[in-house]
Amino acid sequence: MPFEVALNQHSLALAKESLRVSLLDAVDLYEKYTFDGDNSESLAQAIAALNELRGACTILEMPGAQLLTEELVAYLKAIAESELEPKEWVLSAASRALVALQQYLELIAQEGIDIPPLAADPVNELRRGRSQALLPESQLYAETIPQFTGVSTLESKSEPLVGEELKSTAASLRHMYQLGLLAILKNDRPLVHFELMQRAAKRMTGIIVPGEWQRFWILAEIVLSCFANGGLGISRTRKQLFMQLEQNFKWFTKGEAALAKPVPALLEHELLFLLMLSSYREQEVGRFLAQANIGEAPVLDTHLRAMRARLMGPGPDTLKATASEVLSELYSVVDALEVIALQGRISDTERSHLSGELSRSAAVLAVVGQNQYSAALTKVVSEIQQLQASTAIAEELAGIADELATVKLGLESLANTGRSNVDPQLAAQTALLHEMEADLSAIKRSVSDLIAGELPVAELKASAALLENIAGTCDLLALSRVKELLIALADKLVGFAQQEQLPNNKSMEAVADVLIGIEYYLSEFAISDAGQKSALDMAESSLGLLG
Repeated sequence: MPFEVALNQHSLALAKESLRVSLLDAVDLYEKYTFDGDNSESLAQAIAALNELRGACTILEMPGAQLLTEELVAYLKAIAESELEPKEWVLSAASRALVALQQYLELIAQEGIDIPPLAADPVNELRRGRSQALLPESQLYAETIPQFTGVSTLESKSEPLVGEELKSTAASLRHMYQLGLLAILKNDRPLVHFELMQRAAKRMTGIIVPGEWQRFWILAEIVLSCFANGGLGISRTRKQLFMQLEQNFKWFTKGEAALAKPVPALLEHELLFLLMLSSYREQEVGRFLAQANIGEAPVLDTHLRAMRARLMGPGPDTLKATASEVLSELYSVVDALEVIALQGRISDTERSHLSGELSRSAAVLAVVGQNQYSAALTKVVSEIQQLQASTAIAEELAGIADELATVKLGLESLANTGRSNVDPQLAAQTALLHEMEADLSAIKRSVSDLIAGELPVAELKASAALLENIAGTCDLLALSRVKELLIALADKLVGFAQQEQLPNNKSMEAVADVLIGIEYYLSEFAISDAGQKSALDMAESSLGLLG
């Protein structure tokens, strides 16, 4: 089916009331069935009303609404025919789908178009309930998706591993990926988790020989980068895709035999589709898209997320998900503002990009009723647009940073709890943790630049000093184990600097792994005092590789 379908407005206007009545009849009859218990007649009548609605959707050429209605009919028939036991969770799934269908039809009437991918989540929830295979998102898009044949200039300059070394490294990378994946499956803060998963995929490209599998891992890394930068949102369907990727990591724990397996074509196809949807198209992602000749979908994921939120209403889960998505955008904006502050000037392109990112985030927040944060971001947009290109802007940027910090604190609470209230003590702790995470990110960038030959070896001394500063902050949070790791890593970096020569790439990759392990632990510590000790285990193991 096409990605979006423009509807005949005249026909839609004539049929609008009939659609509404059929759906309300179905809802009323289904509610009667759930209240009366074993009322098979009411359930049969609800199915009949939905069948009428399905027929109307077919005539009006609304494929997304038609698909959702068909799945509802199949689901209710499964209940009627005792294929599904009418337990509470079974009945609740049907209720949610009916609400989604109601909102979907209202959205169609307002926008004048039907966007089938919007129906993917409620459709797949119904299919999951019937133990049916989930529909890939790309199946709701009929247009041709570009074939992926490789992007030579982005291919890794690999030092392929063999034998036991390949097996053990692949096992470590699988564990790294699993750390991020498990958190995502639990609906924890997504940003750093995706960075961990992206890191694992990137490392995979460097340990296998060039070819189809290396290109596959490059593609996986690029898609995960889109998630890490807020260009793609999380859904149940996409969580299944992440789990499929994990299985491909597992293959390589068996060694070179994995290279003889064919690259999973359906998974690759789905990854390419997600790239078309992504609203993040900067840096390596942008270069990849250009070389692979992958254009934009007619509607990007940012818009789909906002519209999807309108389908289900701003409940706690929706608020958490939306806050997490907006936070991903804000983290990217804050990083960009830090670079601009160092430059002492802002270009027209930078001003336009930042204004656009924040405006989209404000619009998404408004959709879910978070008007205070939406208004705050709109104010920041106005302030950014007033910045002059060639004058000193440090003071103005400091004020903007303070306003964004306030919004971030509120959204972090919202992302964790579904509520906007912020505990002062928690806020102080969160602020310290974010300072530490920001410093670690700066060190990671320096390490990347060093590996690429863009910074002198002496820069390691500055990174070591920053690590020691972060270690000092650990005392305030009673993070003794993290402090020990930071000091030990700082000593290693000082030693490398004194040698006036970078160690091999394998050692520098180990440094990067230590940093991301600590960063991941700190992100989890903000949620739970226990944190994720396995992340520190991974960091300690990587530190051990440095001798």
